[in-house]
Amino acid sequence: MILDQKHLRFQKLCRQFAETEFTKELLDKLEETGDFDWDIFKKMSKYGFCGVKIPKEYGGAGGDYLSYAILVEEFARVSPVLSIYANTSNSLGGGPLMLAGTEEQKQKYLPPVAKGDEIMVFALTEPGAGSDAGGTTTRAEEQEDGSFILNGRKTFISGAPMADYCIVFAKTDSSQKGSRGISMFVLDMHLPGVSLGKPENKMGIKGYPTCDVIMEDVHVPKDALVGKKDKGFGYAMQTLDGGRLGMAAQGVGIAQGCLEEAVKYAKERKQFGRPIANFQAISFMLADMATETEAARQLVYHAAELKDAGKTIVIVTHSMDVVKELCDRAIWIYDGHFKMDGKPEEVIEAYINQIAIDHQNQKVNSSSLKHETKVMIDDPQNYSHVSKNGSVMIRGWRLFFDDEVKFRIRIGNKDVPDINPETRSDVYAAYMDVCAGNMSAEEIGFNKVINVSEYMDEVKDGRMSVTAELVTGENNILSSQSLTLFVDEE
Repeated sequence: MILDQKHLRFQKLCRQFAETEFTKELLDKLEETGDFDWDIFKKMSKYGFCGVKIPKEYGGAGGDYLSYAILVEEFARVSPVLSIYANTSNSLGGGPLMLAGTEEQKQKYLPPVAKGDEIMVFALTEPGAGSDAGGTTTRAEEQEDGSFILNGRKTFISGAPMADYCIVFAKTDSSQKGSRGISMFVLDMHLPGVSLGKPENKMGIKGYPTCDVIMEDVHVPKDALVGKKDKGFGYAMQTLDGGRLGMAAQGVGIAQGCLEEAVKYAKERKQFGRPIANFQAISFMLADMATETEAARQLVYHAAELKDAGKTIVIVTHSMDVVKELCDRAIWIYDGHFKMDGKPEEVIEAYINQIAIDHQNQKVNSSSLKHETKVMIDDPQNYSHVSKNGSVMIRGWRLFFDDEVKFRIRIGNKDVPDINPETRSDVYAAYMDVCAGNMSAEEIGFNKVINVSEYMDEVKDGRMSVTAELVTGENNILSSQSLTLFVDEE
């Protein structure tokens, strides 16, 4: 699809805003603190980004779905988390009201949301009802005057700590089974009985806090009901369908950002006297990344056009599959340098991930074992250089391994002792144990610090080789990968 002049101008505006306002200092701050940044949110609001898809009569820009997709893509290209700042009001926040709200509800809630004066979020997920949204246990008991009393808990609600209002789904007819008998409400977050859980410590999307929303005998007025009573589940699914367009656009933006960073680095990084971009293995990979990104973009734009035409669309997971693949390739091109975070210059970390997957009865043997070995080196100062007084940290973990399958780490011709972790035969149980705090990640893995000085006799011509191997009890090598450290002997 070739964008028309209107959409090209809007794309340029979004890109210039993201590149100018999403500074490194801001992104670092979000990553370090995890706090919502009100200043950048107000700037987005000033430009009208928070109301791109909200109709003009309700304070928005009245843009189409294609404009919405472009906005999310361009913001996500620079910062995935900041793309959510402008996405929520145009999608899961304001979407339910645009879909099923009365004229009075739209006039009351949408203008301040479109202008960024208030924040509205979406609360469907519960501790026992995630993908099975029909398993909602939150209850809304109707009173004689038509008002409702809400009781329940919503979990993983993005933006809840900052929200003024929340779209909540609750069971209003317990006699109906499954997804039937669920209604949709707009909840004032400042009402008595509304409380918040502790913000989650997330691995990613930091800077957009997420927490639980607890409702204890919360009295909401009659006009808090949005749409028809007992029909809320259908509204939720329709809202999520539109939200998936935003997720797909976000995936394209992240993929484009990965591609651009990988191309930039491949042109700067030199090996054997020339940029690594000049090597076919890298250039072919970059070409594939560019092709897949553009294909995903065209699918998203086409879906947006169909949505604007009022047609039913199915957003497949293609763009998210692409972004996962491109992230992996970008990390591969960066080698170990992608994880530079200012560690002491004498510490080099070697991460060794061994993954085995069992296809039958959770029992692995050497004939059915699937394995992958990755070794990545971090050194914020000299990359793969280390002094003779420095150290190498080797980290790894093992899941679904047969007891006869072991790690072997060798420096030169010497084996490194005591590096095999305890085998866990159930990956899911081990993962849940770590998440629940019943065990630490280190308990299913190992950390081994090696002093370079102890292996100086293995240094040849200023170089030390480190080899990671996956071997059977019969000493058959299933997988192997090596790296070279340049040792400063002075």
